[in-house]
Amino acid sequence: MSNGECEMMRLCKVAHKRKEQMVNETPLLFVGMKIETDYVLEKEYVVITLKEGGEKRGVEFIENDSTFFTVAKARRYVDILRRGLYLGIVVPERSFDLVLGLKSMLRNQELRNPAFFVYDEAGNVKTV
Repeated sequence: MSNGECEMMRLCKVAHKRKEQMVNETPLLFVGMKIETDYVLEKEYVVITLKEGGEKRGVEFIENDSTFFTVAKARRYVDILRRGLYLGIVVPERSFDLVLGLKSMLRNQELRNPAFFVYDEAGNVKTV
């Protein structure tokens, strides 16, 4: 099994745990929403899409160390926020320092604040 395959398995595990967390820990936030998961294998990240009545309400990106802190991804995050959608960004705990920089940059855009989460080696997700 290649490193890329191992990484995707880890990200899929995190996505599964995050979906369970959405439903079990904050069910009122997601009442009536359909939670879909898209696995973007060639890019090594996972997207959880939140839909209500067939309409997209938000997305969460389950990222690895190298996928979340790029110019292209920052532009995508800003675009999502400008459309008034919920945005969640889930990154490895070891990347927390980079999250602070991204958090500051996105909040300076005068847009809706994204939600940030970190996951540990076991795939457990925590709010930051």
